[in-house]
Amino acid sequence: MITPVSYHRPASLTEALQLAQEPGAIALAGGAATFGSLDLPYQTIIDLQAIPDLKRIEAVESNIYFGAACSLQQIVETAELPEAVRRSLTRAIPLNHRHGTSVGESLLQASRFPEWLAVLVAHDAGVEFLDFKGKSLVSAVSELLENDDPYAGKIITGLHIALLGHGEALGAAHIARTPADSPILCGAAFVQLEGDTVEMAYAALGGGIPQAAQRLHLLALEGQPLSDEAIRTAVEAVTDQVDPTSDHLASADYRRAMILVVLRRALEDCRDFLRSGL
Repeated sequence: MITPVSYHRPASLTEALQLAQEPGAIALAGGAATFGSLDLPYQTIIDLQAIPDLKRIEAVESNIYFGAACSLQQIVETAELPEAVRRSLTRAIPLNHRHGTSVGESLLQASRFPEWLAVLVAHDAGVEFLDFKGKSLVSAVSELLENDDPYAGKIITGLHIALLGHGEALGAAHIARTPADSPILCGAAFVQLEGDTVEMAYAALGGGIPQAAQRLHLLALEGQPLSDEAIRTAVEAVTDQVDPTSDHLASADYRRAMILVVLRRALEDCRDFLRSGL
């Protein structure tokens, strides 16, 4: 393992981006999720906490934008966001970790926050970042997670999370050994209704699969009512797209059987929200 040998606290994004091009560099604010070991695979630490723009929170059209240096607790405290977003951060992540982990760091350490990532992927959240040329880009979280090292040489600057519109719902579910334990498997679902039928439906799974979160298009649910039978059919249609892993929490076979349960519960969570009229 490599132990960091240099530390920088840049005052601008331009300076931070230049430093991020150094081999073995990591740029982040916070550090609760990253610096839990004395041996770290980084030569250079770039602390982004002194860059004011990365602490910005603002409404942008139908989204809320969180700068990369905002803490996960600040997201929890944003009442306008869907309840499933807040729940994904509060169930198994202690309060001190939410205060000490930034939005950007949670994306860099995506595999450590499976419920949070599943919700972001199902909801099609967008990551804003600077590429190595200094150009500002926005990509879907799900697209970036398809790459082995999606943020190499880049600086994460923010995260866009959409607010729910009329007929839209975001739900989440998990299976764990205890109420606050790491999930054996977790999932999230987003649905958009047109009248009484589903116009758009996506889901995501996390925990116990190779990716931090995997997005699934629930095509079989579109054009159908959000009924028990339609939910079951749609979930069964995507189970073969997921390749669970085995570890100390559960076997791959058990996780595969639980895909049906987790996604069904996430979709039922969406239905309950829509029926409540909130």
